[in-house]
Amino acid sequence: MSKTIAICNKKGGVGKTATAVNLASALTRANKKVLVLDLDSQHNATQILTPTGVKLTQTISNLMENADEANVSECIYTSEEGIDFIGSSSRLTNTEIAIAGASFRETILKRLLMDIEDNYDFIIIDCPPSVGLMTLNALSMADGVIVPIKSNDFSSLDGFADLIKYIKIAQMQINPKLSVTGILLTYYSPTTNIAKLVCEKTESITSVPILKTKIRLSTTVAETPAVRKTLFQYKPNNKASVDYQELAKEVMELYGIKETANGCG
Repeated sequence: MSKTIAICNKKGGVGKTATAVNLASALTRANKKVLVLDLDSQHNATQILTPTGVKLTQTISNLMENADEANVSECIYTSEEGIDFIGSSSRLTNTEIAIAGASFRETILKRLLMDIEDNYDFIIIDCPPSVGLMTLNALSMADGVIVPIKSNDFSSLDGFADLIKYIKIAQMQINPKLSVTGILLTYYSPTTNIAKLVCEKTESITSVPILKTKIRLSTTVAETPAVRKTLFQYKPNNKASVDYQELAKEVMELYGIKETANGCG
């Protein structure tokens, strides 16, 4: 049975997209079938996953704005690494306005993907840095939420309590199976005082689990959108690549999904 994980934080620049695409890549390297949904109008995940020379004619906007007539399979593309994805564009901002008056608007995505979700081991959703309709659609279909926290920026914790309340409301009102998979510390440098402070702060939040894996600080991660590659395509032996492999293993363990004989990587 497919497991859907939303990568979510109200604050931008904390590593949401990097986590979405590189977790997906690591899971694919572990021989898992993965679908990535890009729900961010900045569409960085789409740019990273779209193969060279391919132009997307169908995006998540086409799907959600024409829910009654849309053919989901026509909106699915495949990256050079074999990751299936439904891409986004700047049009997504208008899409949120377009569906605002639709019936059951918070579950449009869940209903659209219902017939194909079991084709995948994991569905990874890159959420926007907000708690609008796109994020609500992600939470309505997710089994879990990974919350990236930038460990070299104390302000990345701003709004965290409100986000957790929002997730709990979504759980109570539209998706009882939803839970917080865990906080993921990104941009982690164990020798800095700010990282220690952020870690101490997150460890004090006893109501939310913290993932064992930490994504170490690496300038290579910031380069991947520019070269339009995942870490595993660009620099597979980078320390952050190793960390995302460990994250994939941890996620599979948490959801009771066994690694294949080849393992991660």
